[in-house]
Amino acid sequence: MSLRVGLGVDAHAFADGVPLVLGGVTFDSPRGLAGHSDGDVITHALIDAVLGAAGLGDIGSLFPSDGSTPLGVSSLDLLRDAVAQVRGVGYAVVNADCILIGEQPRIADRRVEMGEVLSALVGAPVNVRATTTASGSPVEAKGSRRRRSRSSNGLEARPLRGRSGSAGDPVRGVVPGDVSGVPAEQRPG
Repeated sequence: MSLRVGLGVDAHAFADGVPLVLGGVTFDSPRGLAGHSDGDVITHALIDAVLGAAGLGDIGSLFPSDGSTPLGVSSLDLLRDAVAQVRGVGYAVVNADCILIGEQPRIADRRVEMGEVLSALVGAPVNVRATTTASGSPVEAKGSRRRRSRSSNGLEARPLRGRSGSAGDPVRGVVPGDVSGVPAEQRPG
């Protein structure tokens, strides 16, 4: 058994007239985040973390910003596909912790909702939280047109038993199984 950890980071500029979607939840806002998809930085960072931990590249390699990925696609659909690919090579998400860095919107009242939406898709607990930066920070000053999300995930190096996701050890946070059904070139290292 090997536990692997991935880290995902994403940033998008604000854009007028597009929905603001974070963690799969739509916020009431006149501005959203620009992107080829819905611009959901929390979900994008989670996708990168999950793919990275499994050694499957990043969101851009799996879902390029061209005609092969539909314009305006829901990031939840992308996450669903990424998790399926991760499971296909013998990994399962154990848990995830996502951090939104920015001044707006305040997400405290919707954190649990976002965590539930993301948890349902990855099949493991997902915690969503936020922090602001110090005013005048060179990285992200108040009023900045950037939003960043970070997510780290532990992944078990064996497939789900029967690929059902029902077995697990909550104390150690691992999912038992074997890699006998995974082609040798796709097996975890």
